[in-house]
Amino acid sequence: TDTWIFEAGLHSLGGQIPIPLHITTIFLAPGSVVSGGFISIADNQQIRIYGPGILTGAAFPFHSPNFTWSLINLDKGHDHVVSDLVMVDPPQFYLRAYADNMRVDNVKLAAAWTYNSDGIATGMNGRITRSYIRSNDDSLKLYSPGMVITDCVVWQMQNGGVFQLGWWSTSNRSNITVRNIDVIHTEWCLPSNPECHSSSNNAVFDLAGDAVQHVYVEQITLENIRIEGEVFRLIQIGATNDWQAQGQVSSIVLRNITLQSPKTGALEPGGGPGVVYQNWLIDHVRVNGDCVNSWEALGVSVPTGGQVRNASFLCG
Repeated sequence: TDTWIFEAGLHSLGGQIPIPLHITTIFLAPGSVVSGGFISIADNQQIRIYGPGILTGAAFPFHSPNFTWSLINLDKGHDHVVSDLVMVDPPQFYLRAYADNMRVDNVKLAAAWTYNSDGIATGMNGRITRSYIRSNDDSLKLYSPGMVITDCVVWQMQNGGVFQLGWWSTSNRSNITVRNIDVIHTEWCLPSNPECHSSSNNAVFDLAGDAVQHVYVEQITLENIRIEGEVFRLIQIGATNDWQAQGQVSSIVLRNITLQSPKTGALEPGGGPGVVYQNWLIDHVRVNGDCVNSWEALGVSVPTGGQVRNASFLCG
């Protein structure tokens, strides 16, 4: 047979298990709880994993050596589908799938009690739809060209960014669309932490800048984003001076976004000639109900040496 079926009841895998080449379908039936995870092993695999059962990492320690990165790892292969599944208590990431043409639909990610419990990453032309992500690190990783993310709900816990553009010395990101997202909580600022958790990766739209040297980000659209509650940062593009960062962040569209007053945010200039921010469109972004017409109204500081060019604010 080409299918693994986990019927109702508890199934203990002992960790993340390789998916053999002859297996193309994994079904977690109603009432099933599978303790462990799955990993693809070859570039020619095409796998469907679906529920409505539960996949859990609760029995394993933080950063368990029994897992490579995530509960489900589909870096190898192509055109995989993960759908209608509940994933809880990951020892690290929930779903890492850098295979091209990945499809993620109607998954629910919950119980992210440790940091480094990142949400979802896909390869080129990935699609993430109709999903719920409660993450205590970067929730949705905008790492691969052609990604489209729609109709999702995010509960961002104290660590990480909602939409993360990257961590590495070089960040190349292009042609990514995110639309119709409800961010129901951002927990960077809690009553127990009045100073706020303010790492460089804490923002709705973020590029973690501690190691960024070369930045090439373009054609990113975020539209119809509703953010509830207090927001520490809407935007943080961290091209730090310490690394003499250079490059450009261009053709960025932020459209129909609503939020309460953000506390802070920044477009970092980088070093030397620095990073150029050009052709940004801020289209009907509303803070406390008012359409903003300046970076200041968004709580975003910008470099003053000419690095910001052709930024447009639309209202009315």
